Amino acid sequence: NDVSADIPQAIERCGKKPKLDVDGKHLPVHQVRCRQILVKHKACKDPVDRVRANKPVSRSLAEAEFALRETFDAIVASPDKGVFTQRCKHISECSSSLKGGEMAGDLGWISRGQVHPAVEAAAFALQVGHISDVVESDEGLHILWRIA
Repeated sequence: NDVSADIPQAIERCGKKPKLDVDGKHLPVHQVRCRQILVKHKACKDPVDRVRANKPVSRSLAEAEFALRETFDAIVASPDKGVFTQRCKHISECSSSLKGGEMAGDLGWISRGQVHPAVEAAAFALQVGHISDVVESDEGLHILWRIA
């Protein structure tokens, strides 16, 4: 799911550009930058919404997946990729959703071994500007948008 029209601004804000070797080919990626939307469920390792007054999360895994799939569909269907930011601020239970402006959900630069293996695999597999399908980790369910 390509949202690459928004990427030049995001890369400019991040201050990093892809590195090329002497032949102009991309070097192996050691870091990626992603934004995420996280929805927790009662079986995850910390079922508390720290964004909204530390409320306990009572939804099931199936309910969390339904909510995140609905969000994913809305993001993919919209030509306005500001929908990611709106949905992130509305539904995400990650403290990164509190970041201002268009950087809501920004996880910063991610290196290998820094995040849950499923999140890492999805983040590094994405092309810049693309959005992942739903990813499950012990923290809950995620949608990732690789911005650099």
